Amino acid sequence: MLNNELIKDIINDRKSDEPLFIVDLNEIINAFERWNKCLPTIKPYYAMKCNPNPLIIKLLASLGCNFDCASKTEINKILEITDDPSRIIFAHPCKYRSHLQYAKENGIDLMTFDNEEELYKIFNIHRNAKILLRLAVDDSKSLCKFNIKFGCPYENIRNLIQIVKSLDLDLVGFSFHVGSGCNSAETYYDALRICKEAQEIALFYGYAINVIDIGGGFMAHIDKGVSFEDVAIEINRGIQDFFDNEDIRFIAEPGRFMVQKSHTLIVSVISKKKMNDKFIYYINDGVYGSFNCIIFDHQNPEIFPIKNYDKSLLYESQIFGNTCDSLDMIKNSIFLPELDIGDYLYVDNFGAYTSSAKSDGFNGYKVLDYIYL
Repeated sequence: MLNNELIKDIINDRKSDEPLFIVDLNEIINAFERWNKCLPTIKPYYAMKCNPNPLIIKLLASLGCNFDCASKTEINKILEITDDPSRIIFAHPCKYRSHLQYAKENGIDLMTFDNEEELYKIFNIHRNAKILLRLAVDDSKSLCKFNIKFGCPYENIRNLIQIVKSLDLDLVGFSFHVGSGCNSAETYYDALRICKEAQEIALFYGYAINVIDIGGGFMAHIDKGVSFEDVAIEINRGIQDFFDNEDIRFIAEPGRFMVQKSHTLIVSVISKKKMNDKFIYYINDGVYGSFNCIIFDHQNPEIFPIKNYDKSLLYESQIFGNTCDSLDMIKNSIFLPELDIGDYLYVDNFGAYTSSAKSDGFNGYKVLDYIYL
């Protein structure tokens, strides 16, 4: 968390009313070191979708991180930076045919699938791929649930492996995703148990599994009393209980965990009204920009004024974004001191699923300014 005085110094030097991200790269280094301390046997493949900032990608690559890509564009970015296809997993279970062809042409072999039609697609385009069957697991304790869209149900595992066998494709492992922002440590343990059961089915068909991808969902902060360290304990326990002394490579797809704490968003008041004893503020970013996370990532970001104020004089307020859309509402009710046009506010821990999912300039607004520490 950046201190107020540092933020004030940056704002005073800048003299602009455009929104700004302050990116503390040390937070990313700290997260990577924390990962290696808690999960030293699990290789992280950073989820590009979370925040594809090129400087962050270069930093993570230099630290030894690999990458989870879901599209041709993401693959291309990593190849430009690393020139090493072995550092990529093509982790989208339902791929464009053209993107699959691009992966083949560029030597990306490790990829996921979760359905019969995807198998035939892989067979026709990239039959030398090393494939992981993505399993549907419990995601009920997560902020964003994925298994309504992806994942093979338990009762269909045997059927899909039979099809893999009939096509003579190379099944090398399993993957799962407990959902983004998981607040249950035990969920990972239970998912590893399902992987063990799936491994036994695969062995019956002659497949010696050597890769298990435990996906993402890792929180950078304590959520509902559960810390990343608690999750790591359950993951390590699951590996010990189900795969002890087996020759299996464990990987994961952390995104939020690596970058969430690295970004602070600075916004300013561009207009205000007073209606019925309530202040209405309009700021220079919104739900079509960085605050898209309110809609798409179920976040409820805390917004703080930067100026000094009397905490006993707070007023019910409403905050809207900068576009002409009335749906562009950031806070329906928040208690703030009275703010003036030009006053600044900030949002901490805003590096995950914020800048990456914003629209491409709705109403002509973009967050283009970054300062790196």
